[in-house]
Amino acid sequence: MTLLQRAICDKNSQLFEELFTASAMSEPNFDDEENTGYHYAASFYNCDIFEIVSKQSGFIAGISLKNAEGATPLTLAAKKGNYGAMKLLLDFGADIECKDNFGRTPLINAVHGGHTQTIELLLQNNATVNCKDKDGLTPLAHAALMNHLKTVRILFSIFIFEKKLVNLKNNKGWTPLTYAASEGHTEIVNLLLDYKANINSKDKDGWSPLTHAVFQGHQSTINFLMSRGANVNARTSHFLKELTVQRQKEKEHFIKYLDSQFGNSKETNNSNKFHSTFATTADSTETGNALKTKEKETNSASLTFWEYRIQPILGVFGK
Repeated sequence: MTLLQRAICDKNSQLFEELFTASAMSEPNFDDEENTGYHYAASFYNCDIFEIVSKQSGFIAGISLKNAEGATPLTLAAKKGNYGAMKLLLDFGADIECKDNFGRTPLINAVHGGHTQTIELLLQNNATVNCKDKDGLTPLAHAALMNHLKTVRILFSIFIFEKKLVNLKNNKGWTPLTYAASEGHTEIVNLLLDYKANINSKDKDGWSPLTHAVFQGHQSTINFLMSRGANVNARTSHFLKELTVQRQKEKEHFIKYLDSQFGNSKETNNSNKFHSTFATTADSTETGNALKTKEKETNSASLTFWEYRIQPILGVFGK
Protein backbone atom coordinates (compact mmCIF):
# COMPACT_ATOMS: atom_id res chain seq x y z
CA MET A 1 0.00 0.00 0.00
CA THR A 2 1.44 3.36 -1.04
CA LEU A 3 1.51 6.39 1.22
CA LEU A 4 -1.08 8.10 -0.97
CA GLN A 5 -3.36 5.09 -0.75
CA ARG A 6 -2.87 4.96 3.03
CA ALA A 7 -3.71 8.66 3.32
CA ILE A 8 -6.99 8.08 1.44
CA CYS A 9 -7.93 5.01 3.48
CA ASP A 10 -7.14 6.83 6.72
CA LYS A 11 -8.97 9.94 5.46
CA ASN A 12 -5.86 11.95 6.27
CA SER A 13 -6.45 15.01 4.11
CA GLN A 14 -3.28 16.80 5.26
CA LEU A 15 -0.99 13.92 4.26
CA PHE A 16 -2.96 13.38 1.09
CA GLU A 17 -2.52 17.00 0.03
CA GLU A 18 1.26 16.72 0.53
CA LEU A 19 1.48 13.54 -1.57
CA PHE A 20 -1.15 14.32 -4.17
CA THR A 21 -0.39 14.64 -7.87
CA ALA A 22 -2.79 14.17 -10.77
CA SER A 23 -0.58 11.43 -12.25
CA ALA A 24 -0.55 9.50 -8.97
CA MET A 25 -4.35 9.56 -8.87
CA SER A 26 -4.86 8.25 -12.38
CA GLU A 27 -2.09 5.65 -12.48
CA PRO A 28 -3.97 2.62 -13.88
CA ASN A 29 -2.03 0.08 -11.85
CA PHE A 30 -2.48 1.82 -8.53
CA ASP A 31 -2.95 -1.59 -6.92
CA ASP A 32 -3.27 -5.24 -7.99
CA GLU A 33 -6.94 -4.77 -8.86
CA GLU A 34 -6.20 -1.70 -10.98
CA ASN A 35 -7.96 0.66 -8.60
CA THR A 36 -6.85 4.23 -9.13
CA GLY A 37 -6.71 6.96 -6.55
CA TYR A 38 -10.17 8.01 -7.71
CA HIS A 39 -11.52 4.58 -6.80
CA TYR A 40 -10.03 4.86 -3.32
CA ALA A 41 -11.34 8.38 -2.89
CA ALA A 42 -14.83 7.12 -3.70
CA SER A 43 -14.55 4.03 -1.47
CA PHE A 44 -13.11 5.83 1.55
CA TYR A 45 -14.95 9.11 1.20
CA ASN A 46 -13.58 12.24 2.83
CA CYS A 47 -14.99 15.62 1.80
CA ASP A 48 -11.64 17.41 2.14
CA ILE A 49 -9.81 14.87 0.00
CA PHE A 50 -12.57 14.91 -2.60
CA GLU A 51 -12.42 18.69 -2.74
CA ILE A 52 -8.69 18.54 -3.52
CA VAL A 53 -9.19 15.87 -6.15
CA SER A 54 -12.18 17.53 -7.84
CA LYS A 55 -10.21 20.70 -8.55
CA GLN A 56 -7.70 18.89 -10.76
CA SER A 57 -7.95 19.00 -14.54
CA GLY A 58 -7.88 15.20 -14.81
CA PHE A 59 -10.80 14.63 -12.45
CA ILE A 60 -13.51 14.28 -15.11
CA ALA A 61 -11.49 11.68 -17.02
CA GLY A 62 -10.49 9.97 -13.77
CA ILE A 63 -14.02 9.27 -12.60
CA SER A 64 -14.65 7.25 -15.77
CA LEU A 65 -11.72 4.86 -15.23
CA LYS A 66 -12.56 1.23 -14.53
CA ASN A 67 -10.69 -1.25 -12.37
CA ALA A 68 -10.09 -4.95 -13.14
CA GLU A 69 -13.74 -5.78 -12.33
CA GLY A 70 -15.04 -3.01 -14.54
CA ALA A 71 -16.03 -0.80 -11.63
CA THR A 72 -15.84 2.98 -11.82
CA PRO A 73 -15.46 5.19 -8.75
CA LEU A 74 -19.25 5.63 -8.79
CA THR A 75 -19.67 1.85 -8.72
CA LEU A 76 -17.52 1.59 -5.59
CA ALA A 77 -19.30 4.50 -3.93
CA ALA A 78 -22.57 2.63 -4.53
CA LYS A 79 -21.17 -0.62 -3.13
CA LYS A 80 -19.87 1.10 -0.01
CA GLY A 81 -22.95 3.27 0.42
CA ASN A 82 -20.87 6.46 0.40
CA TYR A 83 -23.55 9.08 -0.14
CA GLY A 84 -21.22 12.09 -0.19
CA ALA A 85 -18.89 10.62 -2.79
CA MET A 86 -21.79 9.52 -4.94
CA LYS A 87 -23.44 12.93 -4.85
CA LEU A 88 -20.26 14.69 -5.93
CA LEU A 89 -19.56 12.16 -8.66
CA LEU A 90 -23.08 12.56 -10.04
CA ASP A 91 -22.74 16.35 -9.88
CA PHE A 92 -19.63 16.04 -12.02
CA GLY A 93 -21.43 13.91 -14.60
CA ALA A 94 -20.41 10.36 -13.65
CA ASP A 95 -22.26 7.75 -15.73
CA ILE A 96 -25.18 6.62 -13.59
CA GLU A 97 -25.82 3.60 -15.84
CA CYS A 98 -22.22 2.32 -16.07
CA LYS A 99 -21.99 -1.46 -15.74
CA ASP A 100 -19.21 -3.51 -14.17
CA ASN A 101 -18.04 -6.90 -15.46
CA PHE A 102 -21.04 -8.54 -13.77
CA GLY A 103 -23.46 -6.26 -15.60
CA ARG A 104 -24.38 -4.45 -12.41
CA THR A 105 -25.20 -0.75 -12.47
CA PRO A 106 -24.55 1.51 -9.45
CA LEU A 107 -28.23 1.10 -8.50
CA ILE A 108 -27.98 -2.70 -8.50
CA ASN A 109 -24.80 -2.54 -6.39
CA ALA A 110 -26.39 -0.13 -3.92
CA VAL A 111 -29.52 -2.30 -3.68
CA HIS A 112 -27.48 -5.48 -3.19
CA GLY A 113 -25.76 -3.84 -0.23
CA GLY A 114 -28.98 -2.39 1.17
CA HIS A 115 -27.65 1.18 1.20
CA THR A 116 -30.97 3.00 1.35
CA GLN A 117 -29.69 6.58 1.29
CA THR A 118 -27.60 6.04 -1.83
CA ILE A 119 -30.45 4.09 -3.44
CA GLU A 120 -32.77 7.06 -2.96
CA LEU A 121 -30.14 9.42 -4.42
CA LEU A 122 -29.73 7.25 -7.51
CA LEU A 123 -33.47 6.99 -8.02
CA GLN A 124 -33.83 10.75 -7.64
CA ASN A 125 -31.25 11.08 -10.43
CA ASN A 126 -33.38 8.84 -12.68
CA ALA A 127 -31.37 5.62 -12.46
CA THR A 128 -33.03 2.87 -14.50
CA VAL A 129 -35.08 0.76 -12.12
CA ASN A 130 -35.76 -2.20 -14.43
CA CYS A 131 -32.12 -2.76 -15.44
CA LYS A 132 -30.69 -6.29 -15.30
CA ASP A 133 -27.26 -7.70 -14.53
CA LYS A 134 -25.62 -10.50 -16.53
CA ASP A 135 -27.69 -13.12 -14.71
CA GLY A 136 -30.87 -11.21 -15.44
CA LEU A 137 -31.49 -9.97 -11.89
CA THR A 138 -33.22 -6.60 -11.48
CA PRO A 139 -32.68 -4.31 -8.49
CA LEU A 140 -35.91 -5.67 -7.01
CA ALA A 141 -34.64 -9.24 -7.40
CA HIS A 142 -31.42 -8.33 -5.57
CA ALA A 143 -33.41 -6.73 -2.75
CA ALA A 144 -35.56 -9.84 -2.43
CA LEU A 145 -32.52 -12.13 -2.51
CA MET A 146 -30.66 -10.17 0.18
CA ASN A 147 -33.73 -9.69 2.41
CA HIS A 148 -33.58 -5.90 2.29
CA LEU A 149 -37.18 -5.15 3.22
CA LYS A 150 -36.69 -1.38 3.51
CA THR A 151 -35.09 -1.32 0.07
CA VAL A 152 -38.06 -3.14 -1.43
CA ARG A 153 -40.35 -0.54 0.14
CA ILE A 154 -38.23 2.27 -1.34
CA LEU A 155 -38.38 0.75 -4.81
CA PHE A 156 -42.15 0.50 -4.54
CA SER A 157 -42.69 3.93 -2.99
CA ILE A 158 -40.62 6.07 -5.33
CA PHE A 159 -41.91 4.53 -8.53
CA ILE A 160 -45.36 3.37 -9.53
CA PHE A 161 -44.48 -0.18 -10.39
CA GLU A 162 -46.17 -1.83 -13.28
CA LYS A 163 -47.12 -5.45 -12.79
CA LYS A 164 -44.57 -6.58 -15.36
CA LEU A 165 -41.73 -4.99 -13.36
CA VAL A 166 -42.64 -6.96 -10.24
CA ASN A 167 -42.64 -10.17 -12.29
CA LEU A 168 -39.53 -9.62 -14.43
CA LYS A 169 -37.60 -12.90 -14.68
CA ASN A 170 -33.88 -13.59 -14.68
CA ASN A 171 -32.08 -15.93 -17.06
CA LYS A 172 -33.38 -18.97 -15.16
CA GLY A 173 -36.95 -17.73 -15.09
CA TRP A 174 -36.82 -16.66 -11.45
CA THR A 175 -38.88 -13.65 -10.36
CA PRO A 176 -38.15 -11.54 -7.25
CA LEU A 177 -40.82 -13.63 -5.49
CA THR A 178 -38.93 -16.80 -6.40
CA TYR A 179 -35.80 -15.45 -4.71
CA ALA A 180 -37.68 -14.36 -1.60
CA ALA A 181 -39.44 -17.73 -1.31
CA SER A 182 -36.26 -19.74 -1.93
CA GLU A 183 -34.43 -17.82 0.80
CA GLY A 184 -37.34 -17.93 3.26
CA HIS A 185 -37.84 -14.16 3.39
CA THR A 186 -41.52 -14.28 4.34
CA GLU A 187 -41.97 -10.54 4.96
CA ILE A 188 -40.71 -9.74 1.48
CA VAL A 189 -42.89 -12.50 0.03
CA ASN A 190 -45.87 -10.78 1.67
CA LEU A 191 -44.91 -7.35 0.31
CA LEU A 192 -44.32 -8.64 -3.22
CA LEU A 193 -47.69 -10.36 -3.23
CA ASP A 194 -49.33 -7.14 -2.08
CA TYR A 195 -47.85 -5.54 -5.20
CA LYS A 196 -49.35 -8.21 -7.45
CA ALA A 197 -46.42 -10.58 -7.84
CA ASN A 198 -47.46 -13.77 -9.60
CA ILE A 199 -47.67 -16.35 -6.83
CA ASN A 200 -47.66 -19.26 -9.27
CA SER A 201 -44.98 -18.09 -11.71
CA LYS A 202 -42.86 -20.91 -13.11
CA ASP A 203 -39.12 -20.88 -13.78
CA LYS A 204 -37.47 -22.74 -16.66
CA ASP A 205 -37.54 -25.97 -14.66
CA GLY A 206 -41.26 -25.61 -13.96
CA TRP A 207 -40.73 -24.74 -10.29
CA SER A 208 -43.00 -22.21 -8.58
CA PRO A 209 -42.02 -20.01 -5.59
CA LEU A 210 -43.81 -22.51 -3.36
CA THR A 211 -41.79 -25.39 -4.83
CA HIS A 212 -38.56 -23.58 -4.00
CA ALA A 213 -39.72 -22.79 -0.46
CA VAL A 214 -40.62 -26.44 0.13
CA PHE A 215 -37.36 -27.68 -1.37
CA GLN A 216 -35.40 -25.44 1.02
CA GLY A 217 -37.59 -26.35 3.99
CA HIS A 218 -38.75 -22.82 4.87
CA GLN A 219 -41.87 -23.79 6.79
CA SER A 220 -43.15 -20.32 7.63
CA THR A 221 -42.83 -19.26 3.99
CA ILE A 222 -44.55 -22.45 2.86
CA ASN A 223 -47.47 -21.82 5.21
CA PHE A 224 -47.74 -18.21 4.13
CA LEU A 225 -47.69 -18.94 0.40
CA MET A 226 -50.34 -21.62 0.81
CA SER A 227 -52.48 -19.24 2.85
CA ARG A 228 -52.28 -16.77 -0.04
CA GLY A 229 -53.52 -19.37 -2.52
CA ALA A 230 -50.37 -20.87 -4.03
CA ASN A 231 -51.04 -23.94 -6.14
CA VAL A 232 -49.61 -27.26 -4.95
CA ASN A 233 -48.52 -29.14 -8.05
CA ALA A 234 -47.21 -32.70 -8.19
CA ARG A 235 -43.57 -31.77 -7.66
CA THR A 236 -44.37 -29.50 -4.71
CA SER A 237 -46.57 -32.19 -3.16
CA HIS A 238 -43.70 -34.67 -3.47
CA PHE A 239 -41.28 -32.32 -1.72
CA LEU A 240 -43.83 -31.64 1.03
CA LYS A 241 -44.15 -35.35 1.73
CA GLU A 242 -40.37 -35.72 1.83
CA LEU A 243 -40.08 -32.78 4.23
CA THR A 244 -42.71 -34.25 6.56
CA VAL A 245 -41.02 -37.66 6.58
CA GLN A 246 -37.58 -36.16 7.21
CA ARG A 247 -38.76 -34.05 10.12
CA GLN A 248 -40.55 -37.02 11.66
CA LYS A 249 -37.33 -39.05 11.43
CA GLU A 250 -35.37 -36.24 13.06
CA LYS A 251 -37.95 -36.00 15.82
CA GLU A 252 -37.73 -39.74 16.53
CA HIS A 253 -33.93 -39.65 16.40
CA PHE A 254 -33.78 -36.82 18.91
CA ILE A 255 -36.16 -38.51 21.35
CA LYS A 256 -34.05 -41.67 21.20
CA TYR A 257 -30.97 -39.58 21.86
CA LEU A 258 -32.57 -38.03 24.95
CA ASP A 259 -33.50 -41.47 26.24
CA SER A 260 -29.94 -42.72 25.76
CA GLN A 261 -28.42 -39.70 27.48
CA PHE A 262 -30.82 -39.00 30.33
CA GLY A 263 -33.30 -41.84 30.57
CA ASN A 264 -31.49 -43.72 33.34
CA SER A 265 -29.98 -40.80 35.23
CA LYS A 266 -30.98 -38.08 37.64
CA GLU A 267 -31.68 -35.95 34.58
CA THR A 268 -34.84 -37.94 33.77
CA ASN A 269 -37.05 -34.97 34.56
CA ASN A 270 -35.06 -32.85 32.17
CA SER A 271 -35.41 -35.55 29.54
CA ASN A 272 -39.19 -35.52 29.94
CA LYS A 273 -39.14 -31.75 29.80
CA PHE A 274 -37.18 -31.84 26.54
CA HIS A 275 -39.50 -34.49 25.09
CA SER A 276 -42.33 -32.04 25.62
CA THR A 277 -40.35 -29.03 24.41
CA PHE A 278 -39.26 -30.74 21.23
CA ALA A 279 -42.70 -32.13 20.46
CA THR A 280 -44.22 -28.68 20.89
CA THR A 281 -41.56 -27.12 18.69
CA ALA A 282 -41.85 -29.73 15.98
CA ASP A 283 -45.65 -29.67 15.98
CA SER A 284 -45.76 -25.88 15.78
CA THR A 285 -43.47 -26.07 12.79
CA GLU A 286 -45.71 -28.65 11.12
CA THR A 287 -48.97 -26.79 11.72
CA GLY A 288 -47.95 -23.37 10.56
CA ASN A 289 -47.07 -21.65 13.83
CA ALA A 290 -43.44 -21.44 12.78
CA LEU A 291 -43.80 -17.70 12.30
CA LYS A 292 -43.79 -17.48 16.10
CA THR A 293 -40.58 -19.52 16.50
CA LYS A 294 -37.04 -18.23 16.17
CA GLU A 295 -35.86 -20.38 13.26
CA LYS A 296 -32.69 -19.35 11.50
CA GLU A 297 -34.23 -19.83 8.09
CA THR A 298 -31.57 -17.89 6.23
CA ASN A 299 -29.16 -20.71 7.02
CA SER A 300 -31.55 -23.61 6.62
CA ALA A 301 -30.27 -24.41 3.14
CA SER A 302 -26.83 -25.21 4.57
CA LEU A 303 -27.72 -26.33 8.14
CA THR A 304 -29.64 -29.47 9.00
CA PHE A 305 -32.70 -29.40 11.22
CA TRP A 306 -30.51 -30.98 13.91
CA GLU A 307 -27.92 -28.19 13.74
CA TYR A 308 -30.16 -25.15 13.83
CA ARG A 309 -33.01 -26.43 16.04
CA ILE A 310 -31.69 -29.23 18.27
CA GLN A 311 -28.11 -28.32 19.10
CA PRO A 312 -29.16 -25.02 20.75
CA ILE A 313 -31.43 -27.06 23.06
CA LEU A 314 -28.59 -29.43 23.91
CA GLY A 315 -26.48 -26.42 24.80
CA VAL A 316 -28.51 -26.08 28.02
CA PHE A 317 -26.77 -29.22 29.29
CA GLY A 318 -23.36 -27.74 28.59
CA LYS A 319 -22.70 -29.86 25.54
